[in-house]
Amino acid sequence: MEIPEAFVKRLYEELPGFADSMIAALLEPPHATSIRLNKHKATGLPLQKHQAIPWADEAFWLHERPVFTLDPAFHAGAYYVQESSSMLLSAILKRLPAARMAIDISAAPGGKTTILADALHHDGWLLANEIIPKRAEILKANMDRWGNSRVVVSNTSAAHLAATGLQADLLLLDVPCSGEGMFRKDPDSRQHWHAALSEQCSVLQSQIMNEALPLLQPGGYLIYSTCTFSCAENEQQWHRLQQHGLIPFRLDLPSEWGFVDAHEVDRTVPTGHAYHAFPGTSKGEGFFIAVFQTPGSNEKPSKWADKEEMPLPLEIRNVVHYDSQLMHVRSPKGMWYVGNRNQLEWCERVEKRLPLLRWGTALGEIPKGRPWLPAHALALATDIQLNMPQVQLQATLALWYLARKDFQLNEVPEGNFLVKYGEHTLGWGYKMKGKLLNCYPANEKIRMLAQQAVKVLDE
Repeated sequence: MEIPEAFVKRLYEELPGFADSMIAALLEPPHATSIRLNKHKATGLPLQKHQAIPWADEAFWLHERPVFTLDPAFHAGAYYVQESSSMLLSAILKRLPAARMAIDISAAPGGKTTILADALHHDGWLLANEIIPKRAEILKANMDRWGNSRVVVSNTSAAHLAATGLQADLLLLDVPCSGEGMFRKDPDSRQHWHAALSEQCSVLQSQIMNEALPLLQPGGYLIYSTCTFSCAENEQQWHRLQQHGLIPFRLDLPSEWGFVDAHEVDRTVPTGHAYHAFPGTSKGEGFFIAVFQTPGSNEKPSKWADKEEMPLPLEIRNVVHYDSQLMHVRSPKGMWYVGNRNQLEWCERVEKRLPLLRWGTALGEIPKGRPWLPAHALALATDIQLNMPQVQLQATLALWYLARKDFQLNEVPEGNFLVKYGEHTLGWGYKMKGKLLNCYPANEKIRMLAQQAVKVLDE
């Protein structure tokens, strides 16, 4: 689909020095696919032939796009497929103190959330929120796959979160936007664009901003980002945050990274305080990012009163091990979770008021009169050690397992066992009376037929 004429007209009005190169770039094929590695999991990928992304740790532009659906390492959470411009968040976080309590307001699908989770203080935790239910489910699945127990997932508004009294020392506002930065990567997005969309998004962004700011404690940091080019959604919102009394934080990104200083777009934005990724100038798709700090001293987040842990059931206690910085709790619905003490006690306080999809890493539940049903998230956790039988699958059977098909193997122990593909844990299996049950989550199974998958692997 052609680039909308009204968009081109506005581009020349707002970004005259970049419009020609941007339009030429938007008509070209998308930039290279990029991934970020999960530093707590092996990848098995031959990454030495790929180009490293300079502003993000363990991140690469791939020379060609593989079929991720057919890579067991992808389903195991060994890496996250993410647009390289948005990985700039990784470099930004290195300029800020490690967060003890962070909130990602519009977190789905979860790429930036994984960056935040990796950058937490050793005793910190993260609340990843998404107001749209289907997107919140995707966010939860991606957080389970990443394997960090110190991440909570909620499905509500910023206003409802603020009403709980929670305050963070780091708040990410990666707000819904007109998505113009995806015009090259997703040409179909052009058909949803219209001339009034940017102003409509700006109104929504201001509303979210007003609702979310009470969540930020004195001295805390706010990161604002979009994947669009519009000044109404970027520079104008930068000024709006300043009008709220927040103090702009200087970033001074290296010029060789190719990001455009917002001062070149709007001279009233000081040099080094906000940056754009523009196709044709920057290596990646469209992106905007800025950082602010609230006045006052940076205090630690409120710590709830400690309470004694309920003992884990014996069948879980014998096989699940984690360090002293984490604790466990049983939710009113019977699910056992592991996470940071503050996060779990906050979840207990608000669970009747807010929809919480994830309290931390789910260990599973023990229905009355039945054996332990371990959660899929537990198999993928990186901060919990499991003393459980393991079964190794070759490529064909691994894909068969991920498609949630039944399979049979010799010498498999009775009861629960971990399903492995090389160094990657894929999930759980169960053997009962000689029959193997595939316990991979039905909502995450791959849709390609196993025969098609094997054919692609063989090519």
